[in-house]
Parts: sequence; structure tokens; C-alpha cells
Amino acid sequence: MKYTSNLERDGMTFASEIEDLCDGAENIESVIVGPFGWSYNNEPDSEAFGFSRNESRVPIPQELKNKPQAWDTMRSYLDYNYDCGYGSPECHAVLVYTDKIIVGVSTYDGSTRFFSVPRNPTDWIPTMPGGG
Repeated sequence: MKYTSNLERDGMTFASEIEDLCDGAENIESVIVGPFGWSYNNEPDSEAFGFSRNESRVPIPQELKNKPQAWDTMRSYLDYNYDCGYGSPECHAVLVYTDKIIVGVSTYDGSTRFFSVPRNPTDWIPTMPGGG
């Protein structure tokens, strides 16, 4: 599992950090975008807590959420600055698929981090996303 730290992500947007974890945009086969922050009931971005605090965010149309989309379709919506520090998550829930890994977002004690897991069964030591 690969995590990013605050130092690794300086100057990166949410989209560029995803691309970095996937070794480039050309490797991303599909992305599923869920709610923003802790909006578990899938409310529109414009109604999600904290979404409007950042002018670099553009609301994602509901019809594009919760189902596989091409990276080219979703990248511009995810190309925003965000704070991965403590507090409510300032990004969307995502699952990003390459031919080798699946990337997601984890929040532990208010700190937001990316994680990746193998896409297919392989020898690997599983860990628990979200912990130390």
C-alpha cells in the first residue's frame, strides 16, 4: 500500500496527485467519483459541507457520479486544490482503476490520505487504510 504525505503533495492538485499515484494519466482506465467530503447521502456538491470554500472546485454533475467514467471526462472536475490536513475531508471519495492498482481516499482522525491496493490477487501484505 502506498500513502502520500503532506511533503510529497505540495503544489499538487487532487487530480495531479491521483495521476502521480497511478504513474501517469495514461495508466488510468476508469474512475468512480462519489460524494464530496463526508456527504454520505450523495447530496450535490453545491450542498456538501465545505465544497464552496474553494473557488478551484467545480461541481460535478450528479449523472457523472457513482459509476465508472473515463479519466478524461472527470479530470477537470477533480483538478482542485485541497487540504489533506486535519478536519473534514476536502475532496471527493474516489476509486481509480489502473491495470495494476486501485487507488482510493482514506480519512483517519481527520487527516486525508490516498491509498492503493493491487487490482488482482497477488502475494502482498494487507494493511488497514486509515491507521498510523
